[in-house]
Amino acid sequence: MSESTTVAPFDLDAYMDAPPEKIPEIKVAIKTTAARASGGLSQIVAEGDSWFDYWILLDMVDCLQGEFGWQISNYARHGDTLENMLVGNRTDSDGNRVQPGISAALAELRAVNAKVLILSGGGNDIAGDEFYNYLNHKDSGESDLLKVAKLEEMIHGNMRSWIVSTITKVQDINQTRLPDDKCKIFMHGYGYAYPSGKGLGFGWGPTLSGPWLQPSLLRKGITDIKVGAILAERLIDMYNEMLGSLMKEYASEFEYVNLRGEIDRYMSPANEGDWGNELHLTRRGYRKAAREFGKKIKDHLSRNSRP
Repeated sequence: MSESTTVAPFDLDAYMDAPPEKIPEIKVAIKTTAARASGGLSQIVAEGDSWFDYWILLDMVDCLQGEFGWQISNYARHGDTLENMLVGNRTDSDGNRVQPGISAALAELRAVNAKVLILSGGGNDIAGDEFYNYLNHKDSGESDLLKVAKLEEMIHGNMRSWIVSTITKVQDINQTRLPDDKCKIFMHGYGYAYPSGKGLGFGWGPTLSGPWLQPSLLRKGITDIKVGAILAERLIDMYNEMLGSLMKEYASEFEYVNLRGEIDRYMSPANEGDWGNELHLTRRGYRKAAREFGKKIKDHLSRNSRP
């Protein structure tokens, strides 16, 4: 990929405050402009959850395409779990196993010789209804309201193994490539979600989805939301620590992008930081995250480009 294809003539600034009804056409314009800037070739393949597929607003993939001009083949699906996207846990109406989304993403990566696979996942495996399973009841007598051992088994055991399975597949792909064609995975660990009780919506009308954290806390008798926020923060830190350990072990194929310091925290209803609701960022928040991702990706591409 040449350096000239890394900047698209798309003015994201002009669309940061566009009304929600304009979002679909803005997404199309971003994709069209990125395709033109990249010559119609996908340099990046994406698999993930709503941080990469946020239909209601601009997401990280939109911002990566708009900010850097990269065409991205996006296999993300909002609401998807890391388990389903990387190893598969669903069957069709006939009881046949449905292949995980990563299978199609990796096939695309091979077909277009892309050098970057971006991943966003894990939140739906431990938030929402699942969050309840990792909390002790306030009146249980337990010294810790977080079920640390169970969380460690999930994060450092299951989730880590699912990611390693994809790293191994990328290693296999890289064995067939020249040194300057190597592919690398880039993955984030979210930011510090806050159990504000705010779900997904337009600010008027019914809540479309969520909230995903506060209901579980309340069911466990944890009514002090500041206490709940600390629990959520510890969970996020555990997940990020696991991703960081993967980068140390698989530095050639895997890069963890720490977004915790880039995303402004939720402070109060009057100062929500970069958070649009309990689990999702605002447009500006996703743009910040995309810029941090983009810096790492651009560095990888510059070091793995033919003259």
